[in-house]
Amino acid sequence: MTCPRENDYRKSPLRRWAPALCTSIAPLGVQSSSNTLASWIIAISPLIQLGVHVTANVVGGYVTWVAVGAIAALVAGTTAVLAWYDGEQLETRGYGKTAFPYWALLAPSVYLFVRGQRTSLRNFEGYGPLWGHLLVVILLAAGYVLLILFGGAFAQVILLPR
Repeated sequence: MTCPRENDYRKSPLRRWAPALCTSIAPLGVQSSSNTLASWIIAISPLIQLGVHVTANVVGGYVTWVAVGAIAALVAGTTAVLAWYDGEQLETRGYGKTAFPYWALLAPSVYLFVRGQRTSLRNFEGYGPLWGHLLVVILLAAGYVLLILFGGAFAQVILLPR
């Protein structure tokens, strides 16, 4: 094997080599799950709202339309703050911008649907909070229907003489 001559170095592609301006490597992808505590709290927000209404009714004896509006505004504002926090957590986990947090003011299911679309590009677990939210809404609706249909029967059982 012979040593390269000086002219061989000038013809090599490394002749025009220069150090890179940026030596950091890009994120390798999603580092963890897209399920966050904030998204699951948003998913069960109808249960939280029902609990606050029942508590206000028991403590106050009755709930006026002002109290109902204040409770709805409080839950909607809390949901928007949780949606913002959820977006921040997802961004630090490598998902980038997911959904506009104020869509949660429109309806939590809208925010959770858009969030699921943007986080399920890598896996389908991003739809977990949406399915949980829909399950909670369906169970609450079924409970309301059962209460309307059989609420009178429960009242009669309570009034039976002992």
